[in-house]
Amino acid sequence: MINHRGLFDNYIVFDPSIWWDNQKIIKQGCNVIANERFTKKSLYLAMANLTMTKIETAKVMKDTTISTAMYRSSYEFCKTIDKNKNHELNFKWKYYPESEHHNIPKIAAEDAIEFIFKTE
Repeated sequence: MINHRGLFDNYIVFDPSIWWDNQKIIKQGCNVIANERFTKKSLYLAMANLTMTKIETAKVMKDTTISTAMYRSSYEFCKTIDKNKNHELNFKWKYYPESEHHNIPKIAAEDAIEFIFKTE
């Protein structure tokens, strides 16, 4: 979606590893989303509970350990997209506190498909 915007109209992302490579995708993606238009494009991002504990988002965002890097990066990316409405991207993200990384696709797929096809 970031580098080849013409490839697809709809994107579903489950627990993305956007923390990888010093958050390269976040840096690149936020820049592209701020400066490009994504008219008639949809993105649904689902996040699992990676720690499987009841930790508040505010505490996780202050945590600097590797165990929360994936969640922190995804949350940061989602908040950046939410703040910038000029991109025209049809975007939704959801945190699934009862899911784990290995089962998030099964749990979130229905929500993602419903979101994408309701908007077309």
